[in-house]
Amino acid sequence: MVFRSLGHGHKVGVVQFVKGRIETGERKALERFSDLVTIKRMGEGFTWETQDRQRDIDAARQAWDAAKQMITSGEYRLILCDELNIVLRYDYLDIAEVVDFLKNEKPEDVHVIITGRNAKDELIEIADLATDMTQIKHPFRSGVKPQEGIEFLGGGCRKMPLTVVPSSSTDAQEIAILLQRSITELCVADHGSDPDKYGPWLANKTAENVRGWIEAPGRVFSALDGHGRVIGVAMGSTDGEVLLNYVLPEARFFRRQQKTDAGGGELFRGTGSDGFALEEHADGRMVLPVDRICRNR
Repeated sequence: MVFRSLGHGHKVGVVQFVKGRIETGERKALERFSDLVTIKRMGEGFTWETQDRQRDIDAARQAWDAAKQMITSGEYRLILCDELNIVLRYDYLDIAEVVDFLKNEKPEDVHVIITGRNAKDELIEIADLATDMTQIKHPFRSGVKPQEGIEFLGGGCRKMPLTVVPSSSTDAQEIAILLQRSITELCVADHGSDPDKYGPWLANKTAENVRGWIEAPGRVFSALDGHGRVIGVAMGSTDGEVLLNYVLPEARFFRRQQKTDAGGGELFRGTGSDGFALEEHADGRMVLPVDRICRNR
């Protein structure tokens, strides 16, 4: 829609809420239309770079203020609020405020696009168009590695930004699917692809149960990629015992964006466990060994 508008000579505003310092192919392409498009890269990399909730809230506020200014300026026909749904998902902005502004202050002739996973129900209710993109097939599952121009920009951007945050109950369904896929696809050595063996293992990996685990005492953490997708989940007891430790099959091999505070890619911080413990290969890849994924049920 952005490029369609540009093709018709309409001015477009883009506010990136969580891209941070990551360079993208999309941005490179849009920069060729500098006379028609304004890009504001407001996100500071979100939690995966700052690990500071208040700083992220402040960055989200600045981005939303910039988006509101664009929407009401009279200069733009289309405004893209890139990954605003992720900010709303973690309550970095008040959904009621966003909905009220879009309903009562957005000019009728200005179109606003909001992207990101797990859109809030309140936002879907007021939207004229809502689309849910569901993965049916992915080349990663067939062993195809990320390709320049398809999954990433190239050069130094081959590395995946990664953050670990407390899991959100709104992600319960996504986490349940992750658990089921990780067990059936990565733990074959344990169950031999025998439904009688992995069936009981999967029985409690439901969205309802996951939601209960997240809301109960203890710690459930999600590893998010640069687009806010849950690619790993770990659960620890209050005394630090690892109860769950799983990743998406296609996310088992990746390159990290920057070094973590602890050696060896220790990402499940503050639990006294080795949670998301990753092994670093000589080429910079971070690998979660299958035996660490499948040892806890």
